[in-house]
Amino acid sequence: MAIIVTGADQDLDMFDLLAYGSLADLFDGATVVTHTASTFHIRNDLTDEDLTITGSFTYSSGSNTPSSGTITGIVYEVGHSMVFTASDASLSVSHFNDYVVADDMLGLSGKSCRAMTISTAVTITTIS
Repeated sequence: MAIIVTGADQDLDMFDLLAYGSLADLFDGATVVTHTASTFHIRNDLTDEDLTITGSFTYSSGSNTPSSGTITGIVYEVGHSMVFTASDASLSVSHFNDYVVADDMLGLSGKSCRAMTISTAVTITTIS
């Protein structure tokens, strides 16, 4: 079961995030902070966004972006405040990369929902 936790200081409007959010913009202006076998973290100073992806990753030679593996967790922050986390996921890196390149948030959400079984079992918690 996937678990999504939202931050107390953030209004999480999934419609706006999916309809107007841009993974391509986040990645285009981002700097890779961490790239290990279990963590990939990017920071976009222009938009003050951080995206940390956890799981099991492999990297192509000379690349600091995962090329294969499985994503099991995501933390998205704006202004160093957590907007949401997702855990207990299972999404292939190759699918995630395809959606980033296509800048297809709606497609990713559908794939993520199926991959994380969000459509059948979700726990949403707001931290206060």
